[in-house]
Amino acid sequence: MRMLRWMCGLTRKDRVRNEKIRETVKVGPLERKKIQESRMRWFGHVERRDESYIGKQVEKLVIEGKRKRGRPKMRWRDKKDLREERHRLELCGDAELKKIMSTPSRIWKRCSERRVFFTVNK
Repeated sequence: MRMLRWMCGLTRKDRVRNEKIRETVKVGPLERKKIQESRMRWFGHVERRDESYIGKQVEKLVIEGKRKRGRPKMRWRDKKDLREERHRLELCGDAELKKIMSTPSRIWKRCSERRVFFTVNK
């Protein structure tokens, strides 16, 4: 939204509603689904990598110390859709998890969208 305001030459002080700005620039609202889709793509990418991957290490990083006053900033792992996906993967058995993680990303993404659970034939 900040970029659209800048394009129109407006600031927050002008108190113009977001809908009006989108209407002026002829841009639709950024859908929650698109944002969630990109987060899930990143999540799948990181989950399929090995433990030495820097993205996986940073995701598990815990920083000591106090945070500032007020509402704490939301971290990636605190997002609802990522928590649900991680919980779903934790419920799978080890064999199922290996099968999920070995699938190509496009298949993993499609199954993740549909909440498909892989089953292993025994």
